[in-house]
Amino acid sequence: MPMFSHCRSLALLWAVWVAGSGAIAIDPARAFSENDLLKLRRTNECSGCDLSEADLTGNSFSGARLVGVNLSKAKLANTDWSGADFSGANLEGADLSGAKLFEAKLQATNLIGANLSGADLTDANLFQAFLRGAKLDQATLFYANLRNADLTNADLTGADLTLAELGGAKLSGARLPAGFRL
Repeated sequence: MPMFSHCRSLALLWAVWVAGSGAIAIDPARAFSENDLLKLRRTNECSGCDLSEADLTGNSFSGARLVGVNLSKAKLANTDWSGADFSGANLEGADLSGAKLFEAKLQATNLIGANLSGADLTDANLFQAFLRGAKLDQATLFYANLRNADLTNADLTGADLTLAELGGAKLSGARLPAGFRL
């Protein structure tokens, strides 16, 4: 086993070097495609890619095109996704805490169980998004489009819902900010 461990360590070191700055960790044992991750870094586009479980924490992908991408269980905390297009993407269980999603397109996106605590979703389009059980505590949803979104059992305590559109949203069991009225 020591030889395998050594080879795996060398492969990980090489992959981090190839990725550029080393800010994105690439672990060969993960579910995502290394080629897809490198494509995203080079082109800021990776529609339909598999980036599940990738660690993109603290990076900037402003304006990225990620239609239909699989980012389930990915680590995306404190990452700038302003203006990114995630339409129809799978972000189930992803950690987007503290992320910048200003004007992001998240319509019909799977965000079930995602952590969006403290995220900035100002003017984001979450039309028909699936946010069941999502953590949105302390998130900024100023002027966000949440029409027909499924927020069942979501945690919105302390969230800023000023001018957010909630028409047709499912709010059963959702924890809303203190004093919030529909």
